[in-house]
Amino acid sequence: MGGKLQISRSRKMTIKYEMDDVGVHAIGLNHGTLTAVTQLDEEYGLGFASSQLLVSSLAGCSGLTLRQILKKMRKSYSGVSITAEMERNDQKRKRIEVVHLNFIITSNDIDDDLAAKLAELVHNNCPMIQSVCDAIDVRENFKVQPAAETAEA
Repeated sequence: MGGKLQISRSRKMTIKYEMDDVGVHAIGLNHGTLTAVTQLDEEYGLGFASSQLLVSSLAGCSGLTLRQILKKMRKSYSGVSITAEMERNDQKRKRIEVVHLNFIITSNDIDDDLAAKLAELVHNNCPMIQSVCDAIDVRENFKVQPAAETAEA
């Protein structure tokens, strides 16, 4: 007997937004209000540029996807660091064309071959990456560094 076919139901999410001279504010999120600003200037206060929010969503979602995959594989790790970089096209109104997600996994339980497999699994199973992959080239790079051995007393 083969594996189970998973069918995902549509999930509806409603977020209320308000706009003023500063930017656009998402109201009523789990942790308060999120502000997207049009200019990163002291005059406008603290907030995030829309491109930062998009790239952060990709990094955060792919990190959570990696955590679930490692949990299912029963692989131990002591840390994961993700660095995100983006490339924009100035000729196309600063369109985001490429996002690089660089993962560093600290583990003695993961080798380079498994890291390559993890990159493929994260790319294919991350909802945010799958949502934008036809428009943005999302590239994952996985490196493994050994965890420090703990000294026994």
